[in-house]
Amino acid sequence: MYVSRLTLIATLATLALCGCDDDGSPLSKVDEGGGPPAGEPGGAAGDVPPAPRPPPAEAPDTPTPSDTPPPTPTDRADVRLDDVWGEGVEIDVEELRWATDGELLFRVGLTDPATGETVAADARHFRFAEDDVPLGAEAFYDVQRAKDLRVVLVLDLSRSILEADALEPLRGAARALVESLPREARVSIVGFATDHELLVDFTADAAEVLDVIDRLRPQEGTAGRFTNLWGAVRFAADHLTTEREGSRAIVVFSDGRDNVAEADLPTALDVVDLVDATVYAVGLGADVDTDGLARLAGGDRVTMTSDPAALAEVFGDIGSRLGEWLTVTYVTPKRRGRHTLDVTIEVARGAAGFRASFSLP
Repeated sequence: MYVSRLTLIATLATLALCGCDDDGSPLSKVDEGGGPPAGEPGGAAGDVPPAPRPPPAEAPDTPTPSDTPPPTPTDRADVRLDDVWGEGVEIDVEELRWATDGELLFRVGLTDPATGETVAADARHFRFAEDDVPLGAEAFYDVQRAKDLRVVLVLDLSRSILEADALEPLRGAARALVESLPREARVSIVGFATDHELLVDFTADAAEVLDVIDRLRPQEGTAGRFTNLWGAVRFAADHLTTEREGSRAIVVFSDGRDNVAEADLPTALDVVDLVDATVYAVGLGADVDTDGLARLAGGDRVTMTSDPAALAEVFGDIGSRLGEWLTVTYVTPKRRGRHTLDVTIEVARGAAGFRASFSLP
């Protein structure tokens, strides 16, 4: 049975870092987007500057910036996922990295383990702590749904789908996915058989994409006889590099095994990792490369079926999962040293979260 999973995107949006006084305490903050209303600062002390000055006789009326400029993103040493936990809900952490100066980027998704359904969440459900110190209204974060989503459909159009009476079900499934995505999502389609071809470039015009889907058809002769699966995946991942911003996803459909050998699976995996794309895979029939697709997408994002009629539900569910990605912004007030970040998401069905560690020069 296909298991639906919300992929919750957490992308650290561009927010201002706070100024600091001499003991490293936050003095000012910016509250933007979906985060909680800004309150009074406190509780999240920063690190001590290397050359502290004597305290002023009176507290200044306006925030005084630190003498030490914040490190640039290239100075950031590392960020690492250390632990993932869930009580009543399951969480999937798909990405964790620095975005810009002081801004961590991560993606998460919540699922009800009993039903496999995605669990909705928004900014109100997030809690943060740094170095085991809970942050309240002074936490800088923003939550947005499916911000700047880019999706590539990689569709097997070899003539075997005609033999399986799967062409019309595949068209209907692709339509279901596109129609379940947010309106602002940008979609591209790559078709493949013996070769691969860009059928439509990234566009938010759903009508244009649906028109291409309605005209999908395998080619005659040798051009439609073979399956260039890994070459098509590599091509699609390379194509994602044209989109510099946003969350990236590849949805792969195939009913066979690669028998062209333009590229092998490890090569395709390397390119997918390089562009930081989340992959969903759907296999149809008994001849599909189950192990290869599972390595490509991961066990929880791959679905196998022998029934073409089931494709519409599978594709529609993938579109819904992609559409529920949340972009969350979080800005650390820390200036140097090794630190931990705990993220907790509390919903009606339970709670889940993760711990990450990061270093600042």
